[in-house]
Amino acid sequence: MGRLNSFHLGGAMEDSTRSSVDQLHAKTLIDNGGPDPVNATGSKPCGEFPALEEIQPVLSGFHQATGVSIGLVSHPHGQLLSQYGWQSLCQSFHLADPHSAKICRESCRCLLESLNDNGEPSLRMCEFGMTDGAFPIHWDGKHVGTLFLGQVLTENPDPHKFVEIARKYGYDSDIYLAALARVPRMGKERLADQVRFLRDTISRICGLHQSIREQNETESKLVTSRESYRSLVRNLPEILLRLDRGGTILAVNRTLDGSPAEMVVGTNIVQYVAHEFQPNARKIIKKVLEQGKPGNLEIQAVGPNGPGKAWYEVRVLPVMKEGRVDALTMIATDITRRKTALKALVESELKYQTMLDSLEEGYFELDLQGNLIFVNDAMCRIYDLPREDILGLGYRQYTRPETAQSLFEVFNRIYRTGEPVKVVSYQILKMDRTEVSLQLSASLKIVEGAPVGFRCICRDITHILEAQKEKDRLEKKLMQAQKLEAIGTLAGGVAHDFNNLLTGLQGNVSLMLRDMDPAHPHYDRIQSIEDYIAAATGLTRQLLGFARGGKYEVKTLDINNLVDRTLTMFGRASKEVSIHRDFQASWAVDADSGQLEQVLLNLFVNAWQAMPDGGDLYILTQNVFLDEIFVRPYSIESGKFLKISVTDTGHGMDEATQQKVFDPFFTTKDVSRGTGLGLSSAYGIIKNHQGLITVYSTPGKGTTFNIFLPAAAKEIVAEEKTSLGVLYGTETLLLVDDEEVIIKTGGEILEALGYKVFLAEHARKAVEIFNAHHQEIDMVILDMIMPDMTGEEVYDHFKIVDPKVRVLLSSGYSLNGQAVEIMRKGCNGFIQKPFNLEQLSHKIREVLDQTCSE
Repeated sequence: MGRLNSFHLGGAMEDSTRSSVDQLHAKTLIDNGGPDPVNATGSKPCGEFPALEEIQPVLSGFHQATGVSIGLVSHPHGQLLSQYGWQSLCQSFHLADPHSAKICRESCRCLLESLNDNGEPSLRMCEFGMTDGAFPIHWDGKHVGTLFLGQVLTENPDPHKFVEIARKYGYDSDIYLAALARVPRMGKERLADQVRFLRDTISRICGLHQSIREQNETESKLVTSRESYRSLVRNLPEILLRLDRGGTILAVNRTLDGSPAEMVVGTNIVQYVAHEFQPNARKIIKKVLEQGKPGNLEIQAVGPNGPGKAWYEVRVLPVMKEGRVDALTMIATDITRRKTALKALVESELKYQTMLDSLEEGYFELDLQGNLIFVNDAMCRIYDLPREDILGLGYRQYTRPETAQSLFEVFNRIYRTGEPVKVVSYQILKMDRTEVSLQLSASLKIVEGAPVGFRCICRDITHILEAQKEKDRLEKKLMQAQKLEAIGTLAGGVAHDFNNLLTGLQGNVSLMLRDMDPAHPHYDRIQSIEDYIAAATGLTRQLLGFARGGKYEVKTLDINNLVDRTLTMFGRASKEVSIHRDFQASWAVDADSGQLEQVLLNLFVNAWQAMPDGGDLYILTQNVFLDEIFVRPYSIESGKFLKISVTDTGHGMDEATQQKVFDPFFTTKDVSRGTGLGLSSAYGIIKNHQGLITVYSTPGKGTTFNIFLPAAAKEIVAEEKTSLGVLYGTETLLLVDDEEVIIKTGGEILEALGYKVFLAEHARKAVEIFNAHHQEIDMVILDMIMPDMTGEEVYDHFKIVDPKVRVLLSSGYSLNGQAVEIMRKGCNGFIQKPFNLEQLSHKIREVLDQTCSE
């Protein structure tokens, strides 16, 4: 209340507290320019206050009924005449602290200033959230006193706000909040009505006071007689009232809250009935008046000072006069205890509901027929329905028939055995037919020794099952990748060794053809051997592609040109296939054009073979952006990609075939039509380009392969045309290789091309030769894989001895791993085994001439 505490200096206060509060409020009124009503008590007698003895019981009863604090001060002397109540929230805290007391003084000053002489009460809420009021008391047209009341919460207090107040002023928050809980609460309009009621009552008392004093002794005896009758009636446990036909109270033995009966006499009985019960009360009163027969009703009553509501069972009796109802007698029996017990039972049920609603798990109860009779909030969230729409549903209405049968068997077993079922996984269907997987624990519900239903606790495990499926899928994908990696390693080793053999064959064939006259009878056969070597080289390229063995020669390419060129080449041999181009891509890619041509041709040929009777082949290129969610299963970086889609209208593939389509040596064709390496090598090549390849197919509806390649940051480099013919030279070369056939054949080829050659069949010998003759050696042809030292170690040694050394790297593998690292260190070129005389001559001149120009 903050301000009215100035006048609440009742017996509960100790003298020391009274002194400090008196001083505080003395300062308050002095600051306001008025007299000090507290310190002036007894210092300036103001004479007898009119009707003080009649007013004091009213004030006391009002306080007892409402808990509202009251102080009556004379005017203009400021003498404290009566006071009732003192809220500890203000006494022990707000006024006890000098900082918060300053706020109280200011609020009191504002309340006093708002008073006027028209008799209307003034209400004000202080900064601590409590509402105070005041109104002037007039006698014979003069302002003779002021009534202060308040320390009421008219709004629900915010505990956080009061905790902040306690923290701000250093109060003990627990004691402070306990004091807050004792503050009376009522709506502002209700408080205003009570203040007006009190004002009107006091006005009537003041008005009656003078006439009462003038009553003669006869009237005094009559009053005494009536008081005796009232005392007799007042001792009855029931409340007795006499009402006129309009419901006005003519007499009452006692009031609801113990306040004086005079407070309610002359008022209408309906105003003491809680608002929601008033229509029924009027209806019963009207019926008794019309029929002349007693009526009964149950109401919640409100005391004249607005205290907490009490329950009453009321009997209304007609009072007959000359054959008609002249008045009414009302007998009200207090049934609050009975109602309180019922309320406690309801609150217990509510507490039970609240506790279950706080659970994260779903809780529900079924009757013996399997109908939902109780659900908590979690179950409402699972069903995505309000509680009123769920209650009454049968278990067959929210699941599939097979699951319903399973549930029937589970609950039947629980009913027969009485044993709970710990965990049962089952699926329910939401109203939108979405399936939710639940994990259930169920037990029998027993009331008074008999089974009445089932209690169940469940939790939504849909996301757990989905996560497990995703985990299984990723584990399967990982196992597939590991299998491909293992086979790829084997395939890469085989291709490397095979390339070394082919290099020896190719070298010997090149030397034989160089020295053989075309008219020789074996010329054509030897030349055909060269063709077979080329075919075998294509097979090793597929093996290396499957093994993800790296790229040969990476350039920034225009994919549209590459796809168009490959399609043109394919189209010449596949006239029965209609090709449809849709090139939308504009980004370039960093790639090996030869390997990408190999991938595209594999896809085109597969599509052609899937359409034996002809069909349509659709080629689409697009710029796309792949986000992290899309690329996460493929272990690649998100960002800008160029997409190539190859779609046919062939016979398609089933799911099992799609799962194996990239496996090495897997094929659906006859062995005479393929090796099973085409798509596996395509997978390896695209994976090695940090891209991905996917397949989508439906039996009878065709297949789509999608290739995604990272977009390049550089501009497109125009491809240079390779010149034909053998190129010769006179420089000195060092050939390093651990394969005897390559050392022997390679040395002969290099000498045939005009070069002086040093030969080293292992790495350590190469180091010795280079240390001794590095000033003579113009270029080194260096093998990557050797047993005693790696190619990278040999290259590093050469660079230490001669930083300007020119090196052509040669390998049976493609350009990857160590080879890439050596190229980054400044190696001048790379040549893939096997190579023929013409290819080697051009690569040597390319390195020598390029280095010389620098």
